[in-house]
Amino acid sequence: MRCLALASCAALLGVGLAHAAPGAAPECSSRSLTPADELAVNAAAGAVVPRTIAFQIVERCVTREDSYAWIATARTRTREAEQWWEYTCRKGLMKWSCGEGEFRQLFAVHLQAGGRTQGLQAISHGEVPEDSARSLAAAALQVYANPAAHLAECNRHAADARDWSTLPPADRVLPADGPVDADVWHKGDADVVDFNLQTRFVFAAQQPDPRNPVPRCWSFVVLGQ
Repeated sequence: MRCLALASCAALLGVGLAHAAPGAAPECSSRSLTPADELAVNAAAGAVVPRTIAFQIVERCVTREDSYAWIATARTRTREAEQWWEYTCRKGLMKWSCGEGEFRQLFAVHLQAGGRTQGLQAISHGEVPEDSARSLAAAALQVYANPAAHLAECNRHAADARDWSTLPPADRVLPADGPVDADVWHKGDADVVDFNLQTRFVFAAQQPDPRNPVPRCWSFVVLGQ
């Protein structure tokens, strides 16, 4: 996923680098690439992005040991959302290569509790269909934004599980000037929505009404999981 800020970039690299120590957060020593690397990144991206789709480098990060670049395709608009793909590219020992793309969509959600409209950027991982990702992310956001919502904590005994409504406001702050990032994953018999790599909402994979999914529990995301 593309890094939008130094802190988020460090967190993402800490998750993605196998050689990093648990909890380590490598910092970007540079946000630019050499002209030769710029050309090499574009060539590597051209090997994975369909030829008919325009793209550009939207983020760069050079750490002490690695170089990264994030590629985004041109955005298209549907009635429901803006949609595009992003690819993570990494410089190996000899050349640059780009991984599989992540499908992204940006749309507005009217929050039932607060009455405000919040932008939501849903990122589909794996084989999560775009309609399903949009519905899951929107349903999770309704709970996230509602301080009075009742939802049990995952993987804890009933006596120890915290209800969502008991969390302090600092643990569930919404951005005032930008969209919420929601990563949508399919994991075994569950679908999960991760907000800003910090808070997770878990849904049963089979929903009675797929258009209005209901989460079954929440948890904080453990770094590296």
